[in-house]
Amino acid sequence: MMGQERDIPEAEKTGKNRHFSDDEICKYHLCGVPVYEMFRNTKSDLGNYDKVYDDDCQAEFQALSQSERERYGYEYDTFRFLEHLCDKLDRTIQRHK
Repeated sequence: MMGQERDIPEAEKTGKNRHFSDDEICKYHLCGVPVYEMFRNTKSDLGNYDKVYDDDCQAEFQALSQSERERYGYEYDTFRFLEHLCDKLDRTIQRHK
């Protein structure tokens, strides 16, 4: 009854369960940092984002051991993206000074 397909007509439901490694899942959210949501409606808005924030997938990912999570590389990618974002915002601040 509940879940991702709760508002879809019965004929269109797929019954597919998502896995955290699926392409449509937000990898930043899996790591606990939904970056695109954090900056929504601010001067630093990152724009539209088509990935899905799935709490069940996040719990599944967080339940893995640290070595298994490192194998996927999502935490490293999140770190690199945040580092790039901080550098970009620092340049903007310096330009405005």
